[in-house]
Amino acid sequence: MNASYPDTRPRRLRTAEFVRALVRETRLAPAQLIQPLFAAEGVLKGPIASMPGQSRLDLDELVRECAELQKLGIAAVALFPVIPPALKNELGSESLNPEGLIPRAVRAVKSGCPGLGVIVDIALDPYTNHATTAYSTLPATSKTTSPSKPCASRPWCWPAPAPTCWRPPT
Repeated sequence: MNASYPDTRPRRLRTAEFVRALVRETRLAPAQLIQPLFAAEGVLKGPIASMPGQSRLDLDELVRECAELQKLGIAAVALFPVIPPALKNELGSESLNPEGLIPRAVRAVKSGCPGLGVIVDIALDPYTNHATTAYSTLPATSKTTSPSKPCASRPWCWPAPAPTCWRPPT
């Protein structure tokens, strides 16, 4: 058979196992995994009914869980807050609170597990009373601001809490 590529694919370089191992496309290791964790306080912590085996953790439990994950070789965690209804409003103002749940959780995890990557979601839905990340109407004072200048009255331009954290866009 004298066909040309792509009709034939020479496999002479893949006859040895070590070569096949070198050119495999997918390898999965614990360091490539990100464990989602749910942070809550008080009566909001506990098992998540819709996610068997998952729980909302308080800060102490969160740090302990992160330490165990780090021992297993997990390189990063993604934190998701469960905010009490009393702290939610139209603009998601609690997201700007430097002593809020997520900033305290990030500080606790980075203090207890300094080498662990911490990813936080900046979506506003956990903080708003309408449970969406968008505003139906933006306040008339909204303007584009520099990321280096905190804009306390505008949650949609919240500055990063620490350089060791990465926040995915929403």
